[in-house]
Amino acid sequence: DMAIYRLEKKSISRGGGSNLCAAVAYRAGLEITDTNEKNKDAKKHDYRNKSDVAHVEIVAGAGLMIDALDAGILFDVASIAQLVENTEITKRGAMKKTAKLASEFVLAGSHELSMAENIAMFSEFAENIAAEQDTIAMVFVHDPSLKKSSKDNSDDRNIHAHIVMLSRRAKIENGVLVLGDKIDLDLSDTERYQRKLCSGADALSEIRNNWADIQNKALKRHDIAPVTHKSYKDLGLPLKPTVHLGRYEAELVREGKYSIIGEYNEKVEKENREYIISTTNNQSADASA
Repeated sequence: DMAIYRLEKKSISRGGGSNLCAAVAYRAGLEITDTNEKNKDAKKHDYRNKSDVAHVEIVAGAGLMIDALDAGILFDVASIAQLVENTEITKRGAMKKTAKLASEFVLAGSHELSMAENIAMFSEFAENIAAEQDTIAMVFVHDPSLKKSSKDNSDDRNIHAHIVMLSRRAKIENGVLVLGDKIDLDLSDTERYQRKLCSGADALSEIRNNWADIQNKALKRHDIAPVTHKSYKDLGLPLKPTVHLGRYEAELVREGKYSIIGEYNEKVEKENREYIISTTNNQSADASA
C-alpha cells in the first residue's frame, strides 16, 4: 500500500468573496443564517442536501475548552461563524470589506485506514494547531462514499477534511466567547520578526511536517509506507510533481475523457516512472558488479 500526502492551505476572506456562514454551512451540510446587520447581503445559507459529511467537530486548546465548560458555553459551528462575521467590522461600525475570516487546511486522509482512524488523525492535527494559535478550529470530514446522487462520480477513496481555523485569538470573557487579536500565523513576516517568530513560510513548513508525523504514526500501525511533506526538490530527486486535479478535471479523468491537467499528469508520471526504473536497474547492475 502507498498512502498519499496532501495539505493545502487556503484563506477564507471577504476580499476573495467569501462569507464564513456560507463556508461553514457548506462544509457541515447545515443551514446557517448570517446575522450580521452591517451586511446588506446577509442571508440564509442552506446546504442540508449535502450528504457526504461524515464528521463535524470543534476543537481548541485545553485552557479555552475548560473556560468554556466553566462558563456553561457549548460551542457550535453556526454561532462561531456568526460571531466571526459580526466581529469583523470597523471602529465606525462598517463592514470590513477585505477582512480575513479564517484559514482553511485541506487534508487528504488515507483510504487504507478506517474512518475512525482518519477522524482521529484530522482531530489531532486540528487540536495541535488550534492550541498553538490560541484559537478555535472546526473539523469537517467528507466521505465521498456517503453521497446520495448516483450521478456523482467522486472517487470513494477520497476521504478528506476541511480544517477551518479562526483568524483571531479566542477567549471567554464575562461568560461569553469573544475574539481578540490576529493569530500569529496571520501576521506579516515583519510583525513575526518583531515578535522573534520564524517566517510564515517556515511556520507553514512546520505545520506540514506535523501532519506528516500524525499520518505516519497511524500508517506505521498497519505497516504502510510513510508519507513525506517534502517536495521532490527538497528530497534531491529530479522528479516532477503532478498538478492537483480539481473536482471537474478529476471527473473527466475517471470517465476517460480528455483533460489538459490529466494528460499532463500522465506524461509526468510516465517520465518519473521511467527515471525510477532506470535508476533501479543501474543500482542493480552496480550491485551485481
